[in-house]
Amino acid sequence: LIFSVSDQPFLQTDTLIRFLHTAKAGSYTCLSFRGQIYNPVSFPPEAVPELLALGGDQGGKKVLRMHLDEVTETEAGSEKEIKDVDVIKDLDGLNGACYNMNDCSAM
Repeated sequence: LIFSVSDQPFLQTDTLIRFLHTAKAGSYTCLSFRGQIYNPVSFPPEAVPELLALGGDQGGKKVLRMHLDEVTETEAGSEKEIKDVDVIKDLDGLNGACYNMNDCSAM
């Protein structure tokens, strides 16, 4: 069971592949950078009841934090990879940022 977000536009294919290989073992797995945990996150089948018991706006990280001793982390290659981009302003200061598809063609 994998939870991912779509607002990490700089997440690299090789990082995601490494994450998926680790997650395939069916364990608690997350992306990390410098000791901090980030999305995507995978959960083993036995975590489903805990995930279903979450209420309101509680996220799966609450369950993940209850099992930190079982978590396998996949290190992101850079801080840019885990950058959460919700609005154009979030791209400020990032080298190689694409504001529209035409800007991305040279990357």
